[in-house]
Amino acid sequence: MTAPTAGGSYDELIRRLAVILGIAVTAAVSVWIMAPFLPAILWAGMIALATWPLLFRLQAVFGGRRWAATSLLTLLLLLGFFIPLLLVIWAIVDHAGAAATLARDLSANGLPAPPAWVEGIPLAGHRVVAEWRALAELDEPALRERLEPALKAAVRWLLGSAGGLLRLVLQVVLTTVVTALLYARGEQVAAGLRAFFRRVGGEGAEALVLLAGSSVRAVALGVVVTAVVQSLLTGIALALAGVPAATLLGSAAFVLCLAQIGPLFVLVAAVAWLYWTQHTTAATALLVVSIGLVSIDNILKPILITRGANLPLLLVFGGVVGGMFAFGLIGIFIGPVVLAVGWTLVRAWVTEASVATTSSG
Repeated sequence: MTAPTAGGSYDELIRRLAVILGIAVTAAVSVWIMAPFLPAILWAGMIALATWPLLFRLQAVFGGRRWAATSLLTLLLLLGFFIPLLLVIWAIVDHAGAAATLARDLSANGLPAPPAWVEGIPLAGHRVVAEWRALAELDEPALRERLEPALKAAVRWLLGSAGGLLRLVLQVVLTTVVTALLYARGEQVAAGLRAFFRRVGGEGAEALVLLAGSSVRAVALGVVVTAVVQSLLTGIALALAGVPAATLLGSAAFVLCLAQIGPLFVLVAAVAWLYWTQHTTAATALLVVSIGLVSIDNILKPILITRGANLPLLLVFGGVVGGMFAFGLIGIFIGPVVLAVGWTLVRAWVTEASVATTSSG
């Protein structure tokens, strides 16, 4: 057998580098092409993983017909998003005329005197009253000049929100379509992913894929159940306090809870309205209750997630909060998955090292 020449070695090296470069370029271009669809694909994967057991139950109810279970779950997904969204849009349109009338009255007649309870607000009450009285003393041209920048900023914000809302609706429609496809062909997709990671990293990598799936399902369970509990209790509290449109506000709180914002804005607006209308007892009671309603998120969600994924509580909390800050809303799923995989790898590495040390000893 003759030894390979130097030229042959360089040719082989160049050939391998060309193959690697071609694969890298193909992967980069593929990601670039699919970039507009990646958020919808990620969300669809999270939703399909979280609701997969429910899909099997519905399929059993429908006598094994997957298409019927898929159709029902897809319809529920659409209704679960669009009904709260349409309620919020309807409320905005319904009150737009009243807001415009109020703005014209303020420009023509000036601000009324501040209510007595405003001065009693801790820390900021005196400053708010002073600024309020300064605005109330302005004449119509001066008041219009003071309010005009704020009104222009509000209009710009509304226009920007309308564009963002349209993009959100398109993303939701696309996510629903991809989710329906995953419902219909989920087993094939899962088998392909497991085969790919088994090929890359062996059985250990396949186990990590299963761990990632269970982590996503646990996080989704914690997020959705917590949002349902928070919004339901918020709606009940608003109804008992006598706040109008409690059902609508509860629906808005549900959307905010799913977005990990929480019901704080809804509750603060309701408390302010109650104080404004001189319902001080109900406002104070709702203010006290609001502290507990806002805090439920920090207690119930980690408990549900740790029970579903069997992960340390600190790891779950860091994954949800850190992931949300790093990647936005989708990060509440990505963060725990990444930390869970990393935690499992480190624990396996430490365990193998301990076993090897014990065996050698």
